[in-house]
Amino acid sequence: MTSPQPFQTLPSIGDGTYLGAAYQAGVLKLQVDHWDLGPVEVLVPTVALLLAPSVDLPCDHVARKGTRLEIRRVVDHVAGDQGHFVPPHHFGQLMNDTQAGHHLCYGLKVDPALHIVSLLGYTRWVTCLCTDLNTITWWVLPD
Repeated sequence: MTSPQPFQTLPSIGDGTYLGAAYQAGVLKLQVDHWDLGPVEVLVPTVALLLAPSVDLPCDHVARKGTRLEIRRVVDHVAGDQGHFVPPHHFGQLMNDTQAGHHLCYGLKVDPALHIVSLLGYTRWVTCLCTDLNTITWWVLPD
């Protein structure tokens, strides 16, 4: 399968191996060795992006295993005030939210369609904001 497929058809990435990520022209490209399909590429149009510092460092194969894709609606995790997403007042919660990538949406208008998309495993490899899950596509990479 080499043509882009709708995101909703992607079998769960629950135990893949992180292969890499790239960003170009507003699109995040995630590459994961899917446990069943082999290497796949997921394209996520994004308005904000956070790469873990370790993404650019050499990392052994074991640390890249156990990768999973997580998608969360921002309105379910971040408070809004006067129509905008705002950080929590408690310092500990602010640190947790920052680690989860919630800080990417602070100051943006509250939008129920806004989602946080993360590639997790040994670390939070990549986190980004996606305004429309229907724009996410994927395909199996050729051998």
